[in-house]
Amino acid sequence: MSTAMSSTPHHTTQPATFKQQRAQQRGMTLVELMVGITVGLLVTLAAIGTVYMTKVSSVTLVDSARLEQETNMVMNVIAEQIKQAGARNLEPSLTPAGGNADELLLPVRYQDFAGLNGASATQRKIVVQGKTNAPNFDQITFTYSQPPAGTAANTFQGMAQNCAGEGAIQYPLPTGSTPVAQSMQVVSTLRTSTSTSAGATNLICVTPDAIAASQPIASNIAEFKVRYLRNNGSVSRILTANEVAASSEGWAGIDGIEVCLHITGEATKAASTAPSTSIKSCAGNPIPNDGKLHRVARNVFQLRNSASL
Repeated sequence: MSTAMSSTPHHTTQPATFKQQRAQQRGMTLVELMVGITVGLLVTLAAIGTVYMTKVSSVTLVDSARLEQETNMVMNVIAEQIKQAGARNLEPSLTPAGGNADELLLPVRYQDFAGLNGASATQRKIVVQGKTNAPNFDQITFTYSQPPAGTAANTFQGMAQNCAGEGAIQYPLPTGSTPVAQSMQVVSTLRTSTSTSAGATNLICVTPDAIAASQPIASNIAEFKVRYLRNNGSVSRILTANEVAASSEGWAGIDGIEVCLHITGEATKAASTAPSTSIKSCAGNPIPNDGKLHRVARNVFQLRNSASL
């Protein structure tokens, strides 16, 4: 028995020559390389722009939230103090003040306090007094009575506290006032102060107490303007501090207070010489576009206790 043997052709692969290897490993042309670099640069620039805009938006949102919070907080502090200005406690004793027997016929009687002018029981008391410290910055002081149970100064009584969180203290009355003795009152003063280190203008609470002489309330104040409402029958007037001081009634005839607060944020974009057309300052002028956020808030508060003084 014979077996047929078949042979399969065997092909041997020859090694590629140097020219063939270069042809197989050919890279990009110069045009392709330039296109790739250009696309890469565009993607990088887009990523950098996105990161920058995200950072600017984040800073703007944080700054806007800070301005909103500080403005609301300042207005709440001012509202709390102004609405209490001139408030007095009820007098539980039936003994009339100053020997006036007619007061026995009244259903209630209020305890007397000297006010900011050191007024006696028969004089009209000044509970709000202001002045202009600079063209854009005013100052306002208000007080209300909180007689303590004892004689110790800074004795907390009920909810009566000034803008620094203190109770009634011995308030030094003006020289030559009647009564001469110091009056136990709650006194608050709001004014601006420029920080020597940061150079920013802060709104501070100033009290007669040396322990908490001044406490900052808000920073970056561009304007703090206060005007005063006087209602004489059918005529209402809005006066500046200088106009009130020069009037015949003086500070004893104030019925309401208008407060304008202008706070700025940090610089977030390049400044421009064109003024902002959407925001007006407290004086009603266009605010320059200085690259900062601006918030201007106005509010009017009524002196609730002015009629009883």
